[in-house]
Amino acid sequence: MGSETKPIPSQEVLQTVLDIDADNGRILFRRRDPSLFSHCKDPEHRCAAWNGQFADKEAFTCLTNRGYRIGAIFGEYYFAHRVIYKYFHGEAPLYIDHIDGDKLNNSLINLRSVTQSENCQNRRLSTRNTSGVVGVTWIDEANKWRAYIKVGGIQRHLGEYSDIEMAKAARRGAERALGFHKNHGLEPLHDQ
Repeated sequence: MGSETKPIPSQEVLQTVLDIDADNGRILFRRRDPSLFSHCKDPEHRCAAWNGQFADKEAFTCLTNRGYRIGAIFGEYYFAHRVIYKYFHGEAPLYIDHIDGDKLNNSLINLRSVTQSENCQNRRLSTRNTSGVVGVTWIDEANKWRAYIKVGGIQRHLGEYSDIEMAKAARRGAERALGFHKNHGLEPLHDQ
């Protein structure tokens, strides 16, 4: 997890150096005051140079190899969704879920604090999946479809079925019974 658990600057600092649109999750750098450059030899000059290059421009435009937006604050990189959550809520929980499964949709309404288990219960379908449903796989030896579900790190066997539709129904029923998010297992929105 590395940088996901790195302490994010305080809400006050974030609101001093960034402007964030809660509706679309767009982050802009705010104009900075020379006091933020007091560690430099010529704070006035450094501040003017920084403002000329970055002020009022979009921030957090880089993407990680996992498809999350990142950006730097005072030379340290952070995930955009974590910064946005702290900017508005004053805290940065360990796990933040993109409700619709779109890692690029950082609108405030799309971000929620969750447990690790809840976060796992709202995952998109892997591009490597061949059955079309999370937790349903073909077993050559049995010549059947196997349904399973993993909760709290424990995999539960849901049965083996000759008909894929029965295996899918068993999996979907277990998801509902265990409170999985309605978006769990949907097709990926982007190349993730």
